[in-house]
Amino acid sequence: MTPTLHKDFTDVDVTPVLDNFRRLHQTGAPLRSESIVIPGTIDAPEIERIAAFIASVHAGIPYRLDAYIPVPGAPWPRPTAAEMEAAASAARRHLRQVSVLHSGRGKRYGLTRLV
Repeated sequence: MTPTLHKDFTDVDVTPVLDNFRRLHQTGAPLRSESIVIPGTIDAPEIERIAAFIASVHAGIPYRLDAYIPVPGAPWPRPTAAEMEAAASAARRHLRQVSVLHSGRGKRYGLTRLV
């Protein structure tokens, strides 16, 4: 993962975050990771770097990719389904459990009104 990108978003050095992730895994605590995909910022190449780090800890740690949802005043666009799939493919080169949350995927289940 790109240390300067983490610092730009959080104003915190990424090294302690990565060290704590490793330490938590060593304790046996159940871990999962999640990233928000932002086109041009946290995109497929960055997701692949993050996934490679996670896999260096354990390739079985689940990793969920969420599509960025634009908010008024923010400069970032919503990722397309193709951008989400590219990010997922990049992550799957390193990890066994990658899931994607994207509004453009369509419904998986029917809706039943109970009331």
